[in-house]
Amino acid sequence: MRRYIPVEIGVYICFAVLLVIGGIKLFQSLSKRSESNGDALKTLKPAEAVVLAAGLSVDGLAVGFGAALGNANVAAIIILSLFTDVFAIILGCYAGRKLVQRFKCNVSWLGGAVLIILAFTKLL
Repeated sequence: MRRYIPVEIGVYICFAVLLVIGGIKLFQSLSKRSESNGDALKTLKPAEAVVLAAGLSVDGLAVGFGAALGNANVAAIIILSLFTDVFAIILGCYAGRKLVQRFKCNVSWLGGAVLIILAFTKLL
């Protein structure tokens, strides 16, 4: 497959998708902050969760695409991905709860910012 699609193309596609989704989430959270009194920002709506999951799934898709180009052990990547993703979700939920409890501030913009940072790490 490497003969037909350069690896760099996958990196740039992943960067663009993560940057766009992160920018949309960041813009939505900032515009909601000005419209809302803050109560609606304490929970993540299913549609917002789907957008965040799609952005992070694109990252996984890029990893899988790169692994296929590099002749990596696909079964090992799937198993490691499953465990690290579940661990990251549990850790993120815990950290998010502690952050909101401790600081009582609006961090709805953080999801978009993380996606934008993740996009730029793809270029490194």
